[in-house]
Amino acid sequence: MRTVIESKGNTERDVFTVKLGSLEIAQLGNTTFPGSRIIDHALLPDGRVLLVGAQETEGVFELFLSSPNGGALTKLSGPQISGGLLPGLAISADGTKVLYRADQDVAGQFELYAVSIANPGVTVKVNGSLTKGGQVSRVFSLSATGDRATYIAVQEQTAAAEIYTVDLSNGTPDAS
Repeated sequence: MRTVIESKGNTERDVFTVKLGSLEIAQLGNTTFPGSRIIDHALLPDGRVLLVGAQETEGVFELFLSSPNGGALTKLSGPQISGGLLPGLAISADGTKVLYRADQDVAGQFELYAVSIANPGVTVKVNGSLTKGGQVSRVFSLSATGDRATYIAVQEQTAAAEIYTVDLSNGTPDAS
């Protein structure tokens, strides 16, 4: 069994796995993310690790899947613009679906996306169209089965944050 610990700097982190029993420590992402450019992580029920890090472009954060033993990473998020993902992930109880908030489609506009672990890079925008200046807040959740997302956003009225829920069960989100 393994667990994840982190050594925090100002905003960037190093992520390590610790093998229980032998206490063997391995750093995740130290060759893939030079300069410890990992800003968030989460554990899946099967022990795999989700990492939010900047790999291909400095300052553009993406979502990656890693074995707890290290090795090659699988990029889960779609193409990013501007800063990419922000810290904060929601994971279904079975570990098959992930929600993340990112600057993915429109520069400076943070929206909510879902990705299935089984289909890396195939993302679905969860939120509805945002009003000018609208954003999805950092408050969002995913049901245990991964078929419903709930989030807070300024979506319909300028400066009015409201709560929305979306059915994700058919692959394409229903209207929020």
